[in-house]
Parts: sequence; C-alpha cells; structure tokens
Amino acid sequence: MSPAPKHAPVVSVDEQAKKQLAQTLGSLKAAYELENLSDFMQLLDKDYEGRLNFQSNLEKYFISNKNPQITIITDTVLVDKGKVSVRFHWFKKIIDNSGVFIKFQGSSQFVFKQNPEGLRLIYIRQDNPFF
Repeated sequence: MSPAPKHAPVVSVDEQAKKQLAQTLGSLKAAYELENLSDFMQLLDKDYEGRLNFQSNLEKYFISNKNPQITIITDTVLVDKGKVSVRFHWFKKIIDNSGVFIKFQGSSQFVFKQNPEGLRLIYIRQDNPFF
C-alpha cells in the first residue's frame, strides 16, 4: 500500500493577513528607526488623509530627533474585506538634538488597506507613535 499523498497545510486568509501585517509593521519599524523617509512613505496608502502633512511632520521629526527606537506589542488583529486593523501598545526612545534621551509610550490602532503591493497604512487612531 502506498502512503497517502501529502498536502500542503491550509493557511487561512486571516493567517496570511497576520503574516503580511507582521512584515509590514517590521518594514515600518525599520524605515522609522533608520530615518528613511522615502521607504516609510511607500508604506502609506495613497489615500492616507493628510499624507503630505504627515510626510512634512515626519521629516521635521527626523531632523530634530535622532536614533528613534520603537517597540510594538500587538493586542488585537482584525481582518475584514481587504482591510487589516491592529491595536497595540508602543514604547519609543529617542535622543533630541540637545542630546537628551527621552522615552514615550502610548496605544494606537493602525488600519491597513490591501493593495497589489501589499498592506499600506491608511490611517492611525489614538496616539501616533511616529511624532
């Protein structure tokens, strides 16, 4: 008797979205910590409200602060109709231009929209961890 054929494990849409979310959050974190404005802005959806203002504020933030480090602790992830919502707590450390080490923390909700290129941030609710 021959063994039963092996099948690849079935991965649910939610599991795929969560994996993609982890990659996107990792890319946001890396671009932010490297102060790479161009890479960071590519992760914002073209429909992000106030996109140009966000870009300007982030550019100013990178000029006035150095060595940003951010830690994200995910609380909940919801997947619905091409959107992924994540609630999380964050902790951030920076050094301002006068050399002072500062810590911040907060809670946020990010909503991402599925695009052909992957997940793109469409809006932030509550505390914005990037400013």
